[in-house]
Amino acid sequence: MEITEKERLMLVKKKEIICGATLKILDMAHDPQNSLEIKKNVTTILSELNTIASYSDSKNYDLNQFTKGVNALFDLMSQEKKMKIWTLFQEA
Repeated sequence: MEITEKERLMLVKKKEIICGATLKILDMAHDPQNSLEIKKNVTTILSELNTIASYSDSKNYDLNQFTKGVNALFDLMSQEKKMKIWTLFQEA
């Protein structure tokens, strides 16, 4: 499948957005008070990955398993915040 230059540039921009959101998550991961912002950035990453996958030649771009993992991560983050522990993102 050939993509236009405009589409290619859009995909590069999506990749940059994913990178930026990932860096934000890494910067915030040490503090459980940032869990909402972390979730927002993970959701952004999922959205951008879905857009990128839609341009894939492969029909194997189903993100359901990845989304299930993200939902499990969100549940764990919520539980840890309620329990006032934050083992999910411990600093080295």
